[in-house]
Order: sequence, then structure tokens, then C-alpha cells
Amino acid sequence: MAAIDLSPINNALPLIGFLLVVVLVYGILQKSKLFDNWFIQIFLAFLVALIFIVFASAREYVQQIVPWAVVLITCLFFLLLIIGFVGKEAGFMTKGLAIFFVILLLVGFLITAIRIFPGAFEQFSDSRWYGAIIIITVCALVGWALVKLK
Repeated sequence: MAAIDLSPINNALPLIGFLLVVVLVYGILQKSKLFDNWFIQIFLAFLVALIFIVFASAREYVQQIVPWAVVLITCLFFLLLIIGFVGKEAGFMTKGLAIFFVILLLVGFLITAIRIFPGAFEQFSDSRWYGAIIIITVCALVGWALVKLK
């Protein structure tokens, strides 16, 4: 049996990536109701997608992360399907499982970003960043304490 040549799909990957970014950004803008006008939402979605097409590293990032995101979402779907077949109340398990998969997805995004944009993360080794991180952490803890203690 002859193998199927799927190399022409490589020519369509920039278009597929463009359409994926347009749909995702438009969906996020539509759901968040950040702008009421649908024309502005579509314009911003196309503008962000254009940035992903023009800059090769951003396009490569999308092409690297989408398959892993699809694999994780598929695994989550099947795990939730199996939990649903158990038949007993498994609500306690689904929330923790979803949080686990979201954390796994975020770690995947971060690892892919470090691989695709290596120069962008080298600047974080500067000692000035450590002071900023400490100040932000202290401010967050103080703000949390003020809100909780009133």
C-alpha cells in the first residue's frame, strides 16, 4: 500500500494558523464584550492574526502548541467520559482534573514559548527582575490580606 503524501498541507499551514487565530481572538472578544461593535471585534481579530502571520516566530509558536493542546483536550474529554460512565457522583474529581489539565496546558505553553523565543527569556536572568518580582509578590500578599481582613 502506498503512503499518502500530505506535504501540500504544509503550504496551507499559514492560512490555517491565520484562521485559527482570527476565530479564537474573535470568540474571546465576543465573549468578553470588551467592544460592543462587531466590526471592531472582527477588525482586531484580523489585526492580531496578521501579526501572527507576519512574524514567523509567532506562527511557529502557534504551529508547535496547537497539536499539544488538541492532545490534552482529547485526553481530558476521554477521562471525563470515563468518569461519566462510572455513574456515581464524581463532581469532586472533575474539578481537580480540569485544574490539572489547565496547569499542564499552561506548562506546555511556557515550555514551547521558551523553545521558540529563547532570547526573550534571557533578560529575566538580570538581578533587577528579582527585586520587581519580590515587590509584586509583597504587594499581592498585602492586597490579599487587606481584602480578607477588612
